[in-house]
Amino acid sequence: CIGRQSETRSTEDMQELAVPGEYSFGRNRIKLCIKPSDPAKIPENKYTKWFDYDKIKGRLTLRKRRPGDIIAVDDAGHHKKLNRFMIDRKIPQHIRDSLWIIAEGDSVIWLVGERIGADYKVTEQTKRVLEITIAGECEDE
Repeated sequence: CIGRQSETRSTEDMQELAVPGEYSFGRNRIKLCIKPSDPAKIPENKYTKWFDYDKIKGRLTLRKRRPGDIIAVDDAGHHKKLNRFMIDRKIPQHIRDSLWIIAEGDSVIWLVGERIGADYKVTEQTKRVLEITIAGECEDE
């Protein structure tokens, strides 16, 4: 991966993400880079995920959840409100507001440490992959 260092300072609750780029948030680092697609090599790692880069049309942000956030839950295009998704996954209420998400508007691309949005999954038709890696405290949770 080749990334460029970003001079942008992170706020505590939201950071716009340029691709490629590297950012700090809290005691964590996030790295975004573009790779050619190879569905056979998708990493099985809780804190490194691959996304179909050509399906992302807007700006990406790293932030905490907000009212109105939605996540695609399957390949058929079904969506859930992020709050309902967290309840269904039995994520304790006291930690829901502390979880980081990567979003395109109100569409959740990745609930970090949990699940990626089905709308952004790598498929056989994927040409460019966005690889996002998070390192730091998140890994210890």
